[in-house]
Amino acid sequence: MKENGTANTLGDGGKSDDISQNTKYTLYGAIVVLLLFILWVNTAQIKLPFVEVERVASITSWYSGAASTGTAHFFGSQKYPDIEIRILSVGTQNEEQYSPNDTLTEGSVGAIRIEITNTGRSRSGSWHIEANFPTKVPFTYTSEPQIPLERKEARTYLLTFDKLKAGTAQTMTLSVVHVEAESSKENNVTTTQVDIF
Repeated sequence: MKENGTANTLGDGGKSDDISQNTKYTLYGAIVVLLLFILWVNTAQIKLPFVEVERVASITSWYSGAASTGTAHFFGSQKYPDIEIRILSVGTQNEEQYSPNDTLTEGSVGAIRIEITNTGRSRSGSWHIEANFPTKVPFTYTSEPQIPLERKEARTYLLTFDKLKAGTAQTMTLSVVHVEAESSKENNVTTTQVDIF
């Protein structure tokens, strides 16, 4: 009788171990599914800001007076291009309307108007714009390659961006990336600050 009792006890113990093992696997599986779901939700919420560049004007006549800070640069006896970028104004874009404003709101679409001029003595090569905006997800925007700038040519661009990050004295940096030799590279980058509430 004792042997039978012992055998029954061992048998029940084996079933309990199987049930316990199955429960653990089920629990582990549920945890993995939960973690994957959390990861999916977090990933779905991380979206890069939308940036758009619009060329709004092109002028090939030489600027004079205060209209431009551009100065023709010469490098020895060579004639080089010299691309200068400068910020004209900062504001917001509402549908098709651009409104200059020194202070932006977090839910608005930010916009910045820039002028790019070839103040040098020869035609530039291909170039593009790089920009860092005060957005909730930090990233560097890179535009499509732009056609060369003729000597004395100036173009005006409007860049718009969303997902603004609130804060005071937020920095915006814009630069022209031009791989060819220039008489000066110092004027290929510019910065400004803006308050976002």
